[in-house]
Amino acid sequence: MAHCGSGIVHSEMFPLLVKDGPNPAELFQIWLNLPAENKMDAPAFTMFWSDQIPVISSTDSEGNVTEISVITGRLGDVTPPPPPVSSWAARSEGRRRNLASSTQPRASWELPPVTNPDTERVVYVFDGDHLVLDEERVDAGTGALVEASAVDGSSRRRGR
Repeated sequence: MAHCGSGIVHSEMFPLLVKDGPNPAELFQIWLNLPAENKMDAPAFTMFWSDQIPVISSTDSEGNVTEISVITGRLGDVTPPPPPVSSWAARSEGRRRNLASSTQPRASWELPPVTNPDTERVVYVFDGDHLVLDEERVDAGTGALVEASAVDGSSRRRGR
């Protein structure tokens, strides 16, 4: 996770984890806009390795499992690693939450309630066939803006 602040040199240079075999890399870069008063702060970069990110496992009523990685923002009692200090993700009033989930086929998981009616929820389907959000299909490689005004957390997802 990074924020530019007054400027940043951008370069991906990952170590070889397996010296005598393939080293596939799948990653997401999350760049966060800064609050106005922090626009000229020193740039910051934080690498979150998979073993540092907490994962919650949820089993639905049919016994199907969804695993949720908590990247930024709290989810229940789970707190992720600290984000760059000047970013919106570091501010409690920013209410920034980034989650990554993996679902078994036909698994169902309900998004947690929102507390701010201005919350925007975006779901991006990275892998697999598709996802069903409130009975609407979202194909892999695409995303959807999810209605967040239902503060009871009624937005549901189902993996395929």
